[in-house]
Amino acid sequence: MLADAARWSAVPYSYADADLIAREVGLSSTLAAILVRRGYDSPAKVRSFLEGADRHDPFELGDMGAACNTIYRHVSRGTPIVVHGDYDVDGVASTAVLVRALRRLGARVTWHLPSRLDDGYGLSLAGCALFAVGGVADLVWHTFFGIERQLAAVLSPSHLWLIVAGGLIITGTVRAARAGADRQAATSG
Repeated sequence: MLADAARWSAVPYSYADADLIAREVGLSSTLAAILVRRGYDSPAKVRSFLEGADRHDPFELGDMGAACNTIYRHVSRGTPIVVHGDYDVDGVASTAVLVRALRRLGARVTWHLPSRLDDGYGLSLAGCALFAVGGVADLVWHTFFGIERQLAAVLSPSHLWLIVAGGLIITGTVRAARAGADRQAATSG
């Protein structure tokens, strides 16, 4: 049963389209096949995608304006902000971009990238301590749960901090244990 669930399958694609893209755009056949499978089935579509020509209004994301206002409020107050990224390539890159953008706004910002081997994935006990010491409980609350609405008085960050911190501590430990088990399996097998 487990073997069936773990079996990898690939979506069929047009070899002719992938070959044309590889030749005309100058990509490897592997990358061309991946792009065709994702719907970029012509050299023009691939070029547009690789040039980043598609633009999307970030304010179409729910509560983006309110999230920006929260960040601006913290920047203007001088609240220390910690960007907690993750260790993969997009996590490191997005952490760098966000830290740079916040610094350009005048924020007092630092960053933390957890170690996959030591911390597991995501926030851990050490991550929680960093946020607590940094004094950014309110921003952490908004990052995880969005902008407060009608229940703000009852479910405010200060009232729920112990519950949130407890949950992060528990899940961080579980993630670190799983990363240790994964590391042990990788070295023994």
